[in-house]
Amino acid sequence: MPRPGGPQTAREGLNMFERLRAFLEKHEAENHLFLGVLDTAPEGTLPVLVEDEGEIAAACIFVERNAVLAGRADCAAQLVAAWDRDVPGVVARTELAAAWAAEWARKRGIEPHLAVSQRIYQLDQLIEPRPQAGELRLAEDVEQLTDWIEGFEQDALAHERAGREANRANAVRRVKAGMTYLWVVEGRPVSMAALARPSRNGVSVNLVYTPPQLRGRGYASTVTAAVSRRGFELGYRFCCLYTDLSNPTSNSIYMKLGYRPVADSAHYQFKVPV
Repeated sequence: MPRPGGPQTAREGLNMFERLRAFLEKHEAENHLFLGVLDTAPEGTLPVLVEDEGEIAAACIFVERNAVLAGRADCAAQLVAAWDRDVPGVVARTELAAAWAAEWARKRGIEPHLAVSQRIYQLDQLIEPRPQAGELRLAEDVEQLTDWIEGFEQDALAHERAGREANRANAVRRVKAGMTYLWVVEGRPVSMAALARPSRNGVSVNLVYTPPQLRGRGYASTVTAAVSRRGFELGYRFCCLYTDLSNPTSNSIYMKLGYRPVADSAHYQFKVPV
């Protein structure tokens, strides 16, 4: 039977991270969010593991406002039993997220709410879109980037808005990192996308955004293709991204570029009944 992992010493903790990374990399694109969290988690962050006959079967780690899970859905109850802190939300492959949400709600006496259903895509070979005038440039204007992050948040993350101050801090980090790009036509930025969470073999494409007044002109396809191409130029073997399943336009755009579905994901949030 699966069992929760117990307390870790410093040496055991190092070994745990090595084992966990190997477990996650078996399905690297599907677990790309978890891998990214693992690489950027504050010192002292320890994930919860569930093992079955000495092998990792499921894992959980906390980042910002959510628990991020990976592994088998039948291990959800063991993960919940081993978790010792409140979480406002959970993100995982659909079956695992639903099982965790139901068990967490039962244990805490709260209501789960499905905030968004997503699909994870992987790109191994880019299908070039129709050529579009313009060029790819790094985003360098913090204030403009903040405005566009807020626009992206309103479109894609209305269920967990960060606020202007946090979005500006995000923009500052992204400018410094040099992985957020703009598609520029005749000196005017018209669309945006970014590379994020580099892993052993892949990199995520996120923050794909075109201002409402500029949509319908193919800019999203163009900037996504250009940024994905940049990921391959940097030596990554694949790119991956998340889409909102309720947005057929974005899902169609990515599939036309060669992105293929690898898993569905769900984000649940929790609230105390009134």
